[in-house]
Amino acid sequence: MKSKIQILFFILMLGLMMIPQHLIHAGSSETSSVTQEIKKGSQTFNPEEVGSRMEQKGTELFGMVRSGSKLYISVALIVFFLLLFGGMIFKKLLTWAFIFLFVAILGFLILNYWPQIIDVVLAIISWFFEGGAKGEATSGV
Repeated sequence: MKSKIQILFFILMLGLMMIPQHLIHAGSSETSSVTQEIKKGSQTFNPEEVGSRMEQKGTELFGMVRSGSKLYISVALIVFFLLLFGGMIFKKLLTWAFIFLFVAILGFLILNYWPQIIDVVLAIISWFFEGGAKGEATSGV
């Protein structure tokens, strides 16, 4: 029985690995080569346009992440309550439930406040490297 399940799982994994390769090969065209694509792209390269498109995509992706944060926290709370319920039977699950809750809250805060976190980290790094060079009093040597 165990070997049948392993064989079924193996066949399922092979099938799942073959699907993305099939889609990649179906989307490629035989007439254009990679070097022709690079040459065509290098002739019409505009850094400002590329920068604005990257910024637009970043804003769009961040908006999608923020919209998914409500789903994230609701699934995290459901898992927490399931672990809490399981902790009534197995006491070790209570510890795992609160560890999971802490990690889930930390992930939620990172998802929602990522730009502010980056700004704070960059400000601290900037203050650390540039602040001492501006004549602030330093102790020691």
